[in-house]
Amino acid sequence: MYNLYWGDTHDNTHQAPDPDFSMDRHLRAAAAHLDFYCGAYYPYTSPAFRKGGHPSEDRSKQPLNVEMWKTVEQLDTEWRSVKDAVRRNHREGEFVIFPGYEWQGDGRWGDHNVFFNEDDPPLFQVETLKELYTHISSRRALAIPHHTAYIAGFRGKQWTVQDDRLSPFMEIFSIHGSSEGEKFGGSLRSNPFMGPDTDAGSFTSAMDRGLKIGVIASTDNWGALAGDYGRGLAAVWAADLTRDALWDAFTSRRVYGVTGDRIRLHFHLNEAPMGSILSLPSRRPVFRVQAEAFDRIDYIDFVRDEVLIDRVSVIGEGASSVELADEFILRFEYGWGPAANVISLPPRRWEGEVRVAGGEISRVVPCWIGTGQEYTHRPDCLTFTGETTQDTVGREVQNGYTLTLKGSASTILTFNINGIEHRATVKELSRGSSVLWDRTASVDLIHSEFGTDPEKLMRKDVLFGMAYKARVHQALPAVVYKKDVAFTDVLFDGKPHSYRIRVRQRNGQMAWSSPIWLE
Repeated sequence: MYNLYWGDTHDNTHQAPDPDFSMDRHLRAAAAHLDFYCGAYYPYTSPAFRKGGHPSEDRSKQPLNVEMWKTVEQLDTEWRSVKDAVRRNHREGEFVIFPGYEWQGDGRWGDHNVFFNEDDPPLFQVETLKELYTHISSRRALAIPHHTAYIAGFRGKQWTVQDDRLSPFMEIFSIHGSSEGEKFGGSLRSNPFMGPDTDAGSFTSAMDRGLKIGVIASTDNWGALAGDYGRGLAAVWAADLTRDALWDAFTSRRVYGVTGDRIRLHFHLNEAPMGSILSLPSRRPVFRVQAEAFDRIDYIDFVRDEVLIDRVSVIGEGASSVELADEFILRFEYGWGPAANVISLPPRRWEGEVRVAGGEISRVVPCWIGTGQEYTHRPDCLTFTGETTQDTVGREVQNGYTLTLKGSASTILTFNINGIEHRATVKELSRGSSVLWDRTASVDLIHSEFGTDPEKLMRKDVLFGMAYKARVHQALPAVVYKKDVAFTDVLFDGKPHSYRIRVRQRNGQMAWSSPIWLE
């Protein structure tokens, strides 16, 4: 029996000079909401790298982005400091950390994250992937390719050089986008310097070549929080939360990726889990999929040899099931507010609670995009505090939590967020989302900062536009976010094939399983 653990295998640190950066503080923030962490110390420098943001996000004039290895002295100092911080913060059974770094070489072979199951690994300053493989082959090390679908030879993956033993899985999704492949809608479009992408380096291309490679997702983060919600997470089925158990899962490909929501995904054939390589059966194989999502499941795809051959949808289900359900999920977010190009404001402090009457909170999953968030929870109450800044008010998602509720349609939830109260039954919450905002505070802000009384204006939309806001999402019954299905390969011909699963939620969040191979 395996347990499910969540982590980030691609959190870049030391990319830009920052005298205020603390690796210890960074790892403590990660430990607050993740189970494991694989570092991606950044050993390259560029005139375009500077504190305050990644070049692709900075709209000011940029110098030419020419990356090169840092000096030997800087590499030695920073790499040593990273490894020392890993030793101080690694805790078997609580928060597992693997030291690692990002390797790009001369830029022709595809970027890889190299991480180790050892405390004091070297950093190999080599230019080709063959050289890197040679150096790490004698160590407990892996090299995980990422954003593979960029142009081959220019930071995209060349699958002609690939060792499935040393690179047992790839990063299918990150802040760059999806490298799944064009036939499934995957694309890498967020980085104009490196894009656009092509299909040659995609996961589909790797599978078409017959490679035995699983998938994860991770952030490729350059922000303050590892595991930043919506930018990718790695899921691992492991015996326990230790380095060796996770390493066994890595090398066995018992891994999968999600974009943000921590979709629980089982995919197996006769108890053999994702990542398995099995002998050809004598009859049509029947695969089982168990998916527990965090929003309404739009569909679950069954893919054979990179061709979609079956799809199960729950669209239309659950319309009348609220009255019959005894389990629900509910998300809430906070952080929208005035934009920095309108008014400059200090960080916003958030305090709140969610009380439950006639039911209980059985699980809380943080969905954080920034540091400074904390929570505690009892069956009858979630209490949280947080801090948001104007850097994130334009994000599609904000800091928040997803709650699993045990109860009924008549269970009552009372939200109090920064003094604004909202009280409703689960049945009422199932009809749609609500926005909480403070009209009085908005009036005071506009009056004090702009000398205008907005109540006297002909249009009052400025009141909402300048307010801080929270959102309580629609409550959903379990029937629309839990699915247990069997897929049969009705076209089975007794020949070798690969199979995998894709899950998509109504809110666009996705999960991709590692494949199962029949040979």
